[in-house]
Amino acid sequence: MAQLKDMQLPAGAREALVNDPYFLRQLVEAALNRSLDAEITEHLQAGPYERSDARTGYRNGYRAAPSVAWSATWTPT
Repeated sequence: MAQLKDMQLPAGAREALVNDPYFLRQLVEAALNRSLDAEITEHLQAGPYERSDARTGYRNGYRAAPSVAWSATWTPT
């Protein structure tokens, strides 16, 4: 496995990897979010906020609300 010192990195990337403890975490998080977003877009056959007849589901766990009939009686005093 290549050592970090032997790798050719873009300017500033080496310093960010060494000096910023959250840089790698943010980089991995962004990559995972992009990958998951692409996967759910393919699965649903529609992008975010896109309305289409081919759409096969919803994002964010949509479910139909239960139908509850509320009735209240009010008696004037």
